Amino acid sequence: MVAPEGSIQAQVLEFTNFYEGGELDYAGFQDDDFIVDEVPDTDGIRITSLEFPEGDGPEWATKRKYVIVLEGRAFPTDVTSSGISEYTITYSTDKSGKITRTIRGTVVDDAEADAYTKYETLKSNEGWDTWTDATKTLDEYTTNDTGTECSFTIRHEKYWIAYPSGITDASVDYESRTDEQGVTRDTVSGWFEGSTSDCAAAVANCYPLYSVVVSYRISRNYDTNRTSFSIVSISIISNDVLDYSETVAIDSAVYDFVHHRVLGGSPPIRQVTSMTPARATQTGTSTRLRFMPEPPAPRWNPIYMKSKRVQQNTAEYRTLQGEHAFTVSWYYSFEFPTTPVF
Repeated sequence: MVAPEGSIQAQVLEFTNFYEGGELDYAGFQDDDFIVDEVPDTDGIRITSLEFPEGDGPEWATKRKYVIVLEGRAFPTDVTSSGISEYTITYSTDKSGKITRTIRGTVVDDAEADAYTKYETLKSNEGWDTWTDATKTLDEYTTNDTGTECSFTIRHEKYWIAYPSGITDASVDYESRTDEQGVTRDTVSGWFEGSTSDCAAAVANCYPLYSVVVSYRISRNYDTNRTSFSIVSISIISNDVLDYSETVAIDSAVYDFVHHRVLGGSPPIRQVTSMTPARATQTGTSTRLRFMPEPPAPRWNPIYMKSKRVQQNTAEYRTLQGEHAFTVSWYYSFEFPTTPVF
């Protein structure tokens, strides 16, 4: 459903007021049950920026994407008795699932004028040369003329979302919309980067279970090895059923009786003759998009069924959904020796 503009504005304002300039006690990156990494919190974790990068256009009518940048610091750290360092570790992620860790800092060594050696010691002690499953994209340093100060930057990148085999980058969005008839259409769209076969396999895994695909689009850019796709589907379990109604009625088994007239004018005498059979009916209709719905199974054991009638009606085009709707109706009658239960 499209949210009213006012509600989006109110949510954005509330969200911004809550997070902007705030601090966190803990922040980590988790893929399923595995913690990929944790933001240092020696001096607290700050929210340094909150942005809505997609602009102010149509997103105000549906949804707003946001980006939060967190910063955690760890300082000071003693390298040796004569070396002091101060550094900042910054983590940033994008919606494709890539996480970037950047370490920036300065090592000062006034006593021995050998800040570079102290920097190498610090980097080795902290294990900054490697980061599990990450690629180092930057490793640089500069020293001043006296050798008493060394400034450095180290950057690693990796994907903290588990992509399918052979996929190097991806972005996938999910969206559900329900129309006035209660029919929900689910849309999964995005792109994968990798070989043609790996991307095709990844797209195939995005097909929803127990659904009917009503729209499908896929395109391939061989220059970037990127496959873009969009899949729109309706659930065949319940979401494509426009209408369903059923009525069940039971006539209980009772003793039949007659009244015998007594000669002489006395009141008639009631006499029981036999137990009548119990009777029940199960009737209803179901309307579904695109396919003829199946009538339900009998509510009771078929051995008690006395008659069965199923009628399939001509398809009707529904302009609201842009699809044909199919209706089936059913009538089952039963007869039992004793009264059944619902």
